[in-house]
Amino acid sequence: MFSFANAEALSADAAAEAKPAAEKAVQSAGGKNHGEAVFSTGVAKGRDRLDSATSTSALRASEFETYGARSLGEVLRNIPGIRAEYAIGEGNANYSIRGLPLSGTGSKYVQLQEDGLPVLEFGDMYQLGTDMFMRSGLG
Repeated sequence: MFSFANAEALSADAAAEAKPAAEKAVQSAGGKNHGEAVFSTGVAKGRDRLDSATSTSALRASEFETYGARSLGEVLRNIPGIRAEYAIGEGNANYSIRGLPLSGTGSKYVQLQEDGLPVLEFGDMYQLGTDMFMRSGLG
């Protein structure tokens, strides 16, 4: 019990110290990106999409509703430069990104992310495509 109570006290102290630092960081960065759209790349610092070294496409919830797409392939098909072909149903589609093939399960040129984090870290698993682990529904 002593170690449990001690751990609670330590975590409370750490949280108390971290809170002012976080507030100070928010205040100092408050006017920096005023009015700009910022996206997350899974790193600790958000940045403007034009400053990214990679080609990045992002969709808003309203665009999902406009497309009326039922699967991830139908959603991605609406992004310029992406071609999606179904082979065996909704998942495990064949994708082509700006002419670079993403056939079956080899994900060498594309990484699908959700909220800035990769859905699958490695896309070269046999008969498991990244689109089998993502759903296009918003709810």
